[in-house]
Amino acid sequence: MILNQDNEYVVVLDACVIVPMPVCDTLLRLASDPAMYQVRWSAMILGEAERALRRRGIADAQVNRRMETMRQHFPEAMMTGFECLQTAWELPDPGDWHVMAAAIVCRANAIVTANLRHFPEDKLRDVGILIQHPDDFLLHQLHLNRSRVKETLAEQASACRNSIPWLVGLLERGHPKFAAALRKDGFLPFD
Repeated sequence: MILNQDNEYVVVLDACVIVPMPVCDTLLRLASDPAMYQVRWSAMILGEAERALRRRGIADAQVNRRMETMRQHFPEAMMTGFECLQTAWELPDPGDWHVMAAAIVCRANAIVTANLRHFPEDKLRDVGILIQHPDDFLLHQLHLNRSRVKETLAEQASACRNSIPWLVGLLERGHPKFAAALRKDGFLPFD
């Protein structure tokens, strides 16, 4: 996976979308060459993801391998220099300041998170950043480039040695609009 610098749309992935492997894998594959967007995160975001994976009982070796693989494949994704913005906003979850700060410093177009209520739209609008649930983000990616998204899902399913319906079934649990659009598009049989 190589980050394609030609696409200027920048997205910060929150820890909550990095933890679930199926959606994380899909998002990162879409950020790989030919990239649909540029991915960004910080050491704090990856640290949150690591702790969450360990709480889920994932072995240390697996967690370390996953984080190292992400760092190796996306070296440009790591954000620094946002610490000075720690007290700039009052957010519903004060622990999420670093996600917003990283997004501002890297001039992100969007933050992709399942915790929408942690990032009030009015605060993000003030700094020109869109907040998106991964279901909506994936749906937008599908509308932007159907063939690229479908190829990505086929490659991901093949890498897992499984079928596309199996993969979309996993993704559907948290991303029903995306799965429904794939079915409507004829990519999957209707159940």
